[in-house]
Amino acid sequence: MTGPSTTLEAAPGPEDDSEADAAETGPPLPTRRSRVVALLGRYWATTLLVGVIVVAGVVTGALWQNVETGSALYNDVAYGLPALQDGKVQTFLFGMFFAPQLFMYVPILALLV
Repeated sequence: MTGPSTTLEAAPGPEDDSEADAAETGPPLPTRRSRVVALLGRYWATTLLVGVIVVAGVVTGALWQNVETGSALYNDVAYGLPALQDGKVQTFLFGMFFAPQLFMYVPILALLV
């Protein structure tokens, strides 16, 4: 009497060792630059606002000089009742990008971020 013959077949496996190594390591790790770009892209509105404040400060010189009462920059960007009485409604839009004292830029930007 002959019984059923059993043959053992090898399980299919990777043909090349490099395929096994690639499967174990997973996707490549992100670089520092790609992480920064992804973070800035995720918080695009904050990035834009901080960028506008820094550019406005550099272009007008407000990062180096205080925006003091009586200065030419103060007359253009100061807002409040005197500006409204003078008809300068646009100062509410422009004034928010300037800090009255130089050291105030640090907490303002820190709170935005």
